[in-house]
Amino acid sequence: MTGSASGIGAACASLFVQKGWVVLGVDRADQSSELPYTLQGDLRDESTISQVLAAVGEWPCIDAVVNCAAVVNESEPWSLSTEEWLDVYHVNVVASYNLVRALLPLLERSEGPSIVNIASIAGQRSGAFSSPCYAASKAAMIALSRSMARLLADRHIRVNCVNPGITDTEMIGHWSEERMRDATAPIPLHRAAMPSEVAEAIYFLASGSASYITGAQLDVNGGLHMA
Repeated sequence: MTGSASGIGAACASLFVQKGWVVLGVDRADQSSELPYTLQGDLRDESTISQVLAAVGEWPCIDAVVNCAAVVNESEPWSLSTEEWLDVYHVNVVASYNLVRALLPLLERSEGPSIVNIASIAGQRSGAFSSPCYAASKAAMIALSRSMARLLADRHIRVNCVNPGITDTEMIGHWSEERMRDATAPIPLHRAAMPSEVAEAIYFLASGSASYITGAQLDVNGGLHMA
């Protein structure tokens, strides 16, 4: 479980533990007080991938990989440097690919392996409340998920994608009341999601209840995508 120290990732880690799963949480923040098994590291650094492999090396298999880690850069769009663009893309897309690639042997040992990638409604319909680099990275995550699903189907590994809408997490904690009001006004359910609501959707796709679902996108946005 990447990005497990806050937001949707933390809600996911908590839910999976409640359901009896053994969860290794990976995040740049220290979460040792929250989960039994944690690893503090930056997934942009390949040494962190090596640490993940060492941490799970004695496990008989891995049943699921959940890629929640993400960053956003809300600087003025035309001022972003190439390095800033690539930093967002690396965290939001490339790190997920590298982690899955490293963990494939352990996934293949599972009786029902699953990968759930977290994209965003920003990757489907960018707007005033998502930066171009974030939206582009999440669109790439959607495409990556479908490509992974096709490539890994012969190995019986399911890959699906969850597209949250506006969710009440630390990522938007700095928003003003006015900005939050404007952002949620078009949502048919008239509110932001709670991280726990998105976590439930992620858990469903990771679990055996979704055993015949692969290459799918599950929109969790209060109806915003149809607004």
